[in-house]
Amino acid sequence: MKLKLVLENGLEFSGLGNGSEKIGKVTFNTSMVGYQQIMYDKANFDDIVVMTYTLIGNYGINDEDYESDNVQIKGMIAKEFNSKPSNFRSNKSIIDLFDEEKVTYMYDLDTRMLSKAIRDNGEMLGIITSIDTPKEDALKKIKEYKAPECDLLIDKYEIKNRLAKKKIACIDLGARRSIFDVLSNYYDVTVFPYTANATQLTKYDGIFLAGGPKIVSVDLVKSLIGKKPIFATGIGLNVLVEACGGTNELMKFGHRGGNHTIKYNDTHKNFVVSQNHFYTVKSLDKTNLEVLSTNLLDNTIEGVINNDKKILGIQYNLDNEANPEDFANLLDRFDSFMNGGTK
Repeated sequence: MKLKLVLENGLEFSGLGNGSEKIGKVTFNTSMVGYQQIMYDKANFDDIVVMTYTLIGNYGINDEDYESDNVQIKGMIAKEFNSKPSNFRSNKSIIDLFDEEKVTYMYDLDTRMLSKAIRDNGEMLGIITSIDTPKEDALKKIKEYKAPECDLLIDKYEIKNRLAKKKIACIDLGARRSIFDVLSNYYDVTVFPYTANATQLTKYDGIFLAGGPKIVSVDLVKSLIGKKPIFATGIGLNVLVEACGGTNELMKFGHRGGNHTIKYNDTHKNFVVSQNHFYTVKSLDKTNLEVLSTNLLDNTIEGVINNDKKILGIQYNLDNEANPEDFANLLDRFDSFMNGGTK
């Protein structure tokens, strides 16, 4: 059917697609792959995601790559979707998943122009609606829209690794589920909701923070600093920075994609990393944190460290497959902290 996207600044983009009318924050993601993870990532809650890569859905959908129990996005937009994927792991197409989960999708529109509009004007609300909907009506609906809150609460659970030498407590701030599975290859992992208390967490060798769509648990993290080694990723870094007295700010448009280059200040090594965040560190002036790494595209802070307090944080995704050298480096630093040394 013929649909259109209307942005809150009045820009319109027409195309084809299917699904009911949806309102959400319009973002773009530069990843060529990972669309299934993007759909189920709580960091994308309530978003309409524009994929800048032209053909999405080539390898289909499988049962192993779901990052949460429910689809988190409102809609997805691409130049073209592949309804006939080819991959030995695939058990359905992305179109099948859209239809099953009632995700509205659009295609056959100028996604390059749309992405540039978001880049130039910033992320904003938008509505996918019928081609016949008057712009004035669409803008009125956007103005009246109240975004829902993402439910981040989970039940505590364990991923046992009886061969591991260290036990870590993970605070789930809305993280991708897979990160805890990956960590369980190296540690005995217990995952806590963000409502956990310090007494529960200080029984472990180290504390890991990961997620999500919003900053929560600042006071909890503040009470943990100096008591146990802390490793934070994604929005966990922003929580850590605020707990140390620093400040964060919303970005004009987030770092969302798999092609961001970072540089370590101490080793001068560069890595191309995957990111999905819309907060960035504004200032570390009132903290005892040092800048560990920076983004070479816009010079924003990508990592922080304090060897004395045994604090480590990165803004990007911890990825053992795409960046095995960086992954090993970060875990070495965390292990050194838990072993009583500095790194």
